Amino acid sequence: MFSYTDILNDEQVLNIYKAVDIETNYVVSHGLTHVLHVVESTKLISKAVGLTEAETRLALIAAALHDIGRSVNNDNHQEESFKLTKKYLKGKLTATEIKVVANAVLNHGGDYDKVKNFDKFRLWLEWLIKLI
Repeated sequence: MFSYTDILNDEQVLNIYKAVDIETNYVVSHGLTHVLHVVESTKLISKAVGLTEAETRLALIAAALHDIGRSVNNDNHQEESFKLTKKYLKGKLTATEIKVVANAVLNHGGDYDKVKNFDKFRLWLEWLIKLI
């Protein structure tokens, strides 16, 4: 079964994140180091809010791909990450799973009210899944 570890072992993805590390001038890198931190945080949050194994798998895949679009456009990276995520996951996940992951990628960052409370985060994730 395809998982976030497949992404983190994909040489193409690793090269993209290495390029992001080199090309961006952020105080905090948004390349591989950042992505690994987000993956680890996602594991903790998923457990804390009681996500199922299937939900956690999709959340971790989204975490691994959430900044992939920075390789194309830093200012519009959520939209670029959304597009690249859908393309990358085609044939690796079901259409429904791709929608869930791609929408999570599209909606990351910026609206921190969604994650201040873990219960709100879980409700948001459930709402997102129902959209598809």
